[in-house]
Amino acid sequence: MGTYHIKDEERDTETKFILYSKRYKGDKWAATVPLHTIIPTKMRRIFGARFGAMSYTSAVNYSSIMKEQGVTLISSEGGEMSPEESVYGNMSVLGFYIGGSMSLIKNVAVQPDKIYGTLVNDLIFTTFFDINFTPVVTVDDIYKDGILYVSEPIQKVYWEPGQALKANSTAPLAGHMVVR
Repeated sequence: MGTYHIKDEERDTETKFILYSKRYKGDKWAATVPLHTIIPTKMRRIFGARFGAMSYTSAVNYSSIMKEQGVTLISSEGGEMSPEESVYGNMSVLGFYIGGSMSLIKNVAVQPDKIYGTLVNDLIFTTFFDINFTPVVTVDDIYKDGILYVSEPIQKVYWEPGQALKANSTAPLAGHMVVR
């Protein structure tokens, strides 16, 4: 489960590094420093297939699910709960996902001298797209004013694009973002 690499290619590139910015105007050292420099680097592109299983339990806002999917909560007596009411409960999901990914890895190391240490080391950007299939969705029933409300079946397939960025692997700087 995870990402399986299908194709891995590497090519030579050049990276432009800014050494001086015009916003520092007036500094004496600016006259001797070029605005930028070009450094040879390597760029890897990795294409992968993603698949695996997933399982989670979470508190959810039933009101937003009812509005988005057009489902209603029906009481044991036949009445309906309005989607405008605030309703929260628990949901358990068991399913699997399948998708693809592309990672860009720029292999570069910049170490000007002994004082500064390594400034940049391997920039990694990964983007992915998954389709999630959740055949087992358990939504807790709701009790309101002593009346039991049972939910209709909810949507069980959804998609998930996302991206992850990791910069400067020698420093504790990393980020991950998933858009749903």
